[in-house]
Amino acid sequence: MKQVKIALLGIGRIGKIHFRNISQHFSNASVVAVSDPQYDQLTFKKEYGDVFFTHKPEEAISHPEVNAVLVCTPTSSHAALVEA
Repeated sequence: MKQVKIALLGIGRIGKIHFRNISQHFSNASVVAVSDPQYDQLTFKKEYGDVFFTHKPEEAISHPEVNAVLVCTPTSSHAALVEA
């Protein structure tokens, strides 16, 4: 089975839950890129290690390893992110 490489958009409350669950419970999936406009990069690196981090969702989506995107932002922002 092909490995699922995920870009996670939003690392707030639900994003953190999804990140943890993917990391702990899915051997065929991993988060390889994360974007969040409000999260501090140094704090992210301390909490999540070497996962690619950016403030720009388009950079996470276009990461060369990504083959799936998980939108974990406020509902009102979903359409704009998906259209990007």
